[in-house]
Amino acid sequence: MAYSHDMKIAAFDLAGRRRHGLVIDGQVHPLPANTDIFKILTEHSVLYRCETPVPMDSIRLLPPVQPMAIRDFITFEQHVLGSYAGIGRNVPTEWYEIPTFYFTNPHCLIGAKDPVRVPPGYKLFDFELEVAAIIGPDGYNRTAD
Repeated sequence: MAYSHDMKIAAFDLAGRRRHGLVIDGQVHPLPANTDIFKILTEHSVLYRCETPVPMDSIRLLPPVQPMAIRDFITFEQHVLGSYAGIGRNVPTEWYEIPTFYFTNPHCLIGAKDPVRVPPGYKLFDFELEVAAIIGPDGYNRTAD
């Protein structure tokens, strides 16, 4: 019997251990411990290997992946204009010619309902939600098609 819903995967804390599960109708169906979430994306029978469902409101959601690195590209012009205006500067002309990015801390990810803590002594604090998930075949110099 094939599973007919879109697959939503969550990472969560279950009794102090990081686990992954399938989210269906407000419940998380825990996957067997140490399941490779990337390998199960094409398995239509994966739901039948899950443990007893757990209500979403009874668990703490964690970031779904633990990346080795995070590269943040600064490519949205309105965002760049606003950021530079906030510090009283104009956008450098080079920004329009060279893609700008920086590596950020992969250990700073938090769960969906975790509080965003402001470091002591800060008067201004800017935080953003930026999400990109690319799940598919490996590639290098791929076209937009």
